[in-house]
Amino acid sequence: MKLLSLKLWQHTPLIHFQGEQFFATLRASEVKPRLDKYIIDKEFHNDFDQCGHLLVGFDPNRPNDLRERFNSGYRAISVR
Repeated sequence: MKLLSLKLWQHTPLIHFQGEQFFATLRASEVKPRLDKYIIDKEFHNDFDQCGHLLVGFDPNRPNDLRERFNSGYRAISVR
């Protein structure tokens, strides 16, 4: 049997475990959902009627399609 031995390096630092490392950064996938929730809470006071048009998947012809998802915690602001 042949054995192949490799060393692997993580190229996307995790700030939670490697915060002391030089150039450690936050990943956008960690920040964006929290930032969206914060913006909707602080700026729009969790009101779907005020921020519904900003959400990913919003259709102006059917504005209430996202209301149920929004009420169950959906908070993804579209980047335009």
